Amino acid sequence: FSPYHSAITRTTQSVASGSELFASYGHGWIPTIPDVAVTLDEHLDDADAFMMQYDEWVQQMRARHPTELDDGHIERLWRLMKSFPQPRSASFSVLPHEEWSVVQQRQAAQRKEQQGQQQQMASNESKRQSSTSRHFIEKKGRRSLEWLQQYGKCQDHMHPDDSTLPHAGRGAFATRDLPKGTIVGYAPLIHIAKQGKDLLEVPHDGVRNSEPKSHEHTKPDLVTNYSFGHRNSTVLLTPYGGIVNYINHNPNPSSINVRIQWPDRELIAHKPDWLQQDVEFLANANENIGLSFDYVATRDIGQGEEIFMDYGPEWEAAWNRHVAQWQPPLDSASYVHSSQYERPRYFLTEEELEQDPYPPNLRTMCYESFRKKQAGSQMNNVLYSYLPVVRPTDHRVHCTVLQRHRTSSSSSSSHTYTVQLRSRSSEHVVVSGFEESAIFLYDTAFSQDWHLTGAFRHKLFVPDDMWPESWNNLV
Repeated sequence: FSPYHSAITRTTQSVASGSELFASYGHGWIPTIPDVAVTLDEHLDDADAFMMQYDEWVQQMRARHPTELDDGHIERLWRLMKSFPQPRSASFSVLPHEEWSVVQQRQAAQRKEQQGQQQQMASNESKRQSSTSRHFIEKKGRRSLEWLQQYGKCQDHMHPDDSTLPHAGRGAFATRDLPKGTIVGYAPLIHIAKQGKDLLEVPHDGVRNSEPKSHEHTKPDLVTNYSFGHRNSTVLLTPYGGIVNYINHNPNPSSINVRIQWPDRELIAHKPDWLQQDVEFLANANENIGLSFDYVATRDIGQGEEIFMDYGPEWEAAWNRHVAQWQPPLDSASYVHSSQYERPRYFLTEEELEQDPYPPNLRTMCYESFRKKQAGSQMNNVLYSYLPVVRPTDHRVHCTVLQRHRTSSSSSSSHTYTVQLRSRSSEHVVVSGFEESAIFLYDTAFSQDWHLTGAFRHKLFVPDDMWPESWNNLV
């Protein structure tokens, strides 16, 4: 069971029905993919600027040659420029496919919007919303409600919550009544054809031992518990769709209410002909996604009912053996995961921890944000003071609370701290004025339940009646 769940994705602007959803992965994510054009913001801005210039030129030419330059000439010139080889091809590739008369109408609306924005000192976000290139991209990516009814896969039939099964962690529950035959969930699959066992075998404690390989402590990665396979094959299939990985196994057959099946038609992420191919084909198609699961209701499911599926008899037998043989770690009584630990109203100093320590698996970590104090403000040989973090980051360093100081300010923090932290340069630095919001309690590396040597790891099983015989390479 992992405590990392229920992250919420919120819209940053109004989204029209049928629109495709996009998120920013950060500038550092933008890849260089051979033979694939990756559209950047700057390309869309360039396209907008070009269309504005073309529109201004058209207006000038029509004023000079009112009888010689008709709409046909303008349209043919527009098509020529879009297809003409250009050194800035990435920017030209995002020009709208629509006729110039349609683009020109949008240009006129954009000019009107920009005039209003200039009066209102508009933000960059509102300027982007009036962008012509982005307008047509958004329009192109919008589907009608009729199309969604016929071809879409509903992603909100289920929601996560605490499972009704003891020790199962989280589970999936029906958001509404779901009649028998409803596709309650959908997930594309990442496939591993041959080396799944080796690929998902990870070193215990996160560090490979320098001793000979026979002395290394390894175990399957946690993703194994969410991957499907078959006793007669090396093929592993890992779903990455919304909510479906919350669906638990139930040993009571009458509680099973969904099963997996292959989609009945071709999709972007499902190619039915892959089911006729062999393992060698799948191994050579490792850069493509061509397989998906539908999760189908096998009976009527009531709103609020937990959704269960059958992981297969081999999985259930392995789980029962694990439960029968399980021995808790020696320090299990004192272990508390950071997400479940109710810490005191303030962080404890090093001296206080000697009398009332945190659970042994928890450590304090701090933002590495400080500056050297000005001459004359240095007290008790403390040379550095906390520098407030403007943009939160995931980077933390180990730190120890030396002193706690009550504050009288109106800020949400009632204390500041003097801490000793270990900087990235491995230097121990004492910093005063640390805010409470810049100190964190973290689990020590590899102390969590899922890192235990005896933690349960086992693949789920695809039913025999849907597993392609051509994938059986272990018979």
